[in-house]
Amino acid sequence: MPQRWISLLRLLAAALLAVALGGCTLVADYVIEPGQNSTTGQQPALLAAVPPTHLALHRSLFVADLHADTLLWDRDLLEAGDHGHIDLPRMQQGGLGLQVFTLVTDTPRETPNADPAVDHCIYATSRNLAALLTVLETRPPRAWFNLRARAYDQAGKLLDAERRSRAPGYQGPELMVVRSAADLARLLARRAAGENVVGGVLGVEGAHWVGQGDADEATTRAQVQELFDLGVRVFAPTHRFDNALGGASEGCSGRGLTSQGRWALLEAERLGMVVDLAHASSATLRDAVALLAQPIIVSHTGVQEGCEGVCYRPRNLSDDEIRLVAAKGGLIGAGYWPEAVGPNGVQDILRVMRQVARALQQPAFKATHPGLDPHAHLALGSDFDGAVETPIDVAGLPALTWAMAQGGMTETQLRQAAGGNACRLLAQRLPGGSAALAGTACK
Repeated sequence: MPQRWISLLRLLAAALLAVALGGCTLVADYVIEPGQNSTTGQQPALLAAVPPTHLALHRSLFVADLHADTLLWDRDLLEAGDHGHIDLPRMQQGGLGLQVFTLVTDTPRETPNADPAVDHCIYATSRNLAALLTVLETRPPRAWFNLRARAYDQAGKLLDAERRSRAPGYQGPELMVVRSAADLARLLARRAAGENVVGGVLGVEGAHWVGQGDADEATTRAQVQELFDLGVRVFAPTHRFDNALGGASEGCSGRGLTSQGRWALLEAERLGMVVDLAHASSATLRDAVALLAQPIIVSHTGVQEGCEGVCYRPRNLSDDEIRLVAAKGGLIGAGYWPEAVGPNGVQDILRVMRQVARALQQPAFKATHPGLDPHAHLALGSDFDGAVETPIDVAGLPALTWAMAQGGMTETQLRQAAGGNACRLLAQRLPGGSAALAGTACK
């Protein structure tokens, strides 16, 4: 059958399925990407205010971001886009050295709760918009209805971009997928030598198929090993709803880790994955902190303190949770979108960072954790391309670091929060990593 007919049949199937799953209104409201991954329009003015002296400083930073959902969308990472938040040319333009790209396989549509006593929660049975998007993008049919296959398809996009970025004739930045601490050290050395290369780390946001169906320990660990073999190095057990591994911050149960969740996190830690609790319920976060020996991250979040208006408190961290993460040696990635930080753009991102630092300076906590540096636990966690509106895209990062400097951060603190902290944690936690390597590679 000619390829054009195959493409036409795929499009027809996608259209029919879109109607079956909710019709044109749902497609228009939730799937059309330019309306989902937008910016507020502030970026040109913000960048125009950045002085040349700060631009030079920004170029000397190692900037890292802990969370982006770019692989969910049908855009070419190697081409500069006119919509969305991230591609390699804009990463180079904004001075981003390393991005965690996540696999997103199930994003439910929010629906009213059947139980009025439950304050806004998301059910696992809600319509999966990620599945609909996969069909509309005419991705391979095996990925239409299977979560694991969808994850593999998205991972293939990143690996294909890496391969093509190294092909003769390509003029843009090279993409280097980081799988080990040695890879990270090579990326840093190449960038220090002036090479045009950016790094990508593969993560999973919600390992929903892992541990399903009362899986035993061997099966659950083997499923985590499969993700590791695929290249995943950041492991978030939950996304927006409760699953077989544990409760989610927007889920309905409020439960913590299940037996499968404990097995999965222990295996992820053993293999050299970084555990990400960005969408974990409070109980799951506490269970994970008590269970694991190594630092964890909350890759993209806001804080409950000062969260008002469109900002959604249950998704964000309390001061006690901030202290739990930091006491474990972990990182908190400040998000950029209004539901996490508030409606005031860059200033709300700074507010989140300040509140994290303030929570770690509480007298009782300082007394039990002498010498802890509050700024050593800050990171960037944009949620770029996560169907959110942000004040900047990746090319606007100099405006954010300028605001951080104007907001009172010293150069040392700025270097930490912009990417130095993320570098050190990855250099310590990735396969082959160590505290010694973190100390030498992430200066």
